[in-house]
Amino acid sequence: MKVMRGVLAMFGISVLAPCLPIHAAQNSIEPPIPEIRIVSQPFNVLTSVNSRFVLDPNLNSLVDRSDRIEFLLHRRLISRDSLHSIDNGDVQAGVTDSLSIRLSRVDRDYAGHLLPIVPIITEQKEGASLSIPFDGVYPLTIRIVDSATEKVLSTVLTYLNKRDPSIEVPMVPYTTLLHVSGSPSLAATGDIEISDDARESFRRLISFFQTHPSPATISIEPEMLAALSESANPTDAKMFLALRDHLRQRSIAVATFAPVDPSHMASLGLGDEFLTQLKLGERTLNRLMPGVPIVRTSFVAQHQLTPLGMALLHQAGITDVLLLPSAQKGMARQKGASDLSQYSSAGKPAISVTSAMTKLSMPPQSLDVSSQRLVYKTAAEVLVERDDIASKGLTLPAVRLVLPVEVTASNDTNTFLAAAKAISSSPGIASVDLAQPQVLNDTVPTVSFAKGPATVNTDRVASIRAARIELNSISS
Repeated sequence: MKVMRGVLAMFGISVLAPCLPIHAAQNSIEPPIPEIRIVSQPFNVLTSVNSRFVLDPNLNSLVDRSDRIEFLLHRRLISRDSLHSIDNGDVQAGVTDSLSIRLSRVDRDYAGHLLPIVPIITEQKEGASLSIPFDGVYPLTIRIVDSATEKVLSTVLTYLNKRDPSIEVPMVPYTTLLHVSGSPSLAATGDIEISDDARESFRRLISFFQTHPSPATISIEPEMLAALSESANPTDAKMFLALRDHLRQRSIAVATFAPVDPSHMASLGLGDEFLTQLKLGERTLNRLMPGVPIVRTSFVAQHQLTPLGMALLHQAGITDVLLLPSAQKGMARQKGASDLSQYSSAGKPAISVTSAMTKLSMPPQSLDVSSQRLVYKTAAEVLVERDDIASKGLTLPAVRLVLPVEVTASNDTNTFLAAAKAISSSPGIASVDLAQPQVLNDTVPTVSFAKGPATVNTDRVASIRAARIELNSISS
């Protein structure tokens, strides 16, 4: 046998070792079902309407005209947790209504997108339609099915927000918290150079203002504004003037010139440096944005806060703090995260605390950013939270729904800006600017913040103080 194997090897013939038979199912792994790309769809359903969807089947091969597209309406969502469970595939939601359309009856556009028309009835079901008689947010599965094999070729889960505008509902205060920050614009040569990412951030902010007249809460890093204003590029100059014109119809919360962590500075004994940076930021905003209301008592926190940090903000004259998700670690709340709260320490007036929504799902890197699915999912999350709060009989004027939007050059920004437009146009939502002073009383629940680390690295304290002394001597 060994000789025979050697001969076979000489001629390049492989010898197969005996093996056990393998079940066919072990060799065939079903590939994941492609996700239909949503180009556009209705979201806010206010009356019975023939709604047009624009969908990309996302298939490598052409679908047969005898195949069908199905719309499966699921039960109304009752909480964000239920939305997450359904969206993640952990729970299979029950189907309350469905509609099936042969692809031979579905038009296409020049790009090959499917253009199905879906009759949505807001009363009792009539004929071939989807019936949504009750207000709320509903998951909707869209799928393309092979009529011969009944195999699902591609699918997507999206959402519809059904509201009856003739019914008076309690209004819940809502804001889009627009936070603009970026990397420093000071180059190694000492020149101010605005980055392409910063330009894109400002373009998106201006575009949002142009199509979204509703109030919003705005925080812009003064250093970025200074870099844009000092750019020699004519396009940058036009952008700066356009931004200033839009902001004159709104307001901006005060900010340090560049991002500075108040809690960390307080723990290092550098509270004076934080106050200097905050005053520099305020002066920069006032100088560059004449006619724009600068709310010097409101501060948007992006770093985790501690009692020392809150004391420093109080010393700076801050009366209202808005917390981005990154600033909410180590907090203890008397009530829910969506309630307007207050923080107080012995002998000092209380500071209002408003928390932005957290755990808003971000798209994985592999998600096709050309699909608008996440836009409608994000809008659905905020509106489900609104419905959940209303169903619990809470005092709605004391609620603050805050959608945080980090305005950057990333795809996430466009997603959240588009979601903000869908949210603000829904009945039951009152768009507000939370940079404006908030009214506190004894009924407003309290919050507390965890203490910072017992020891901190002070290696850079001396150099920071020396740099401040040198800067003061140069400017004096």
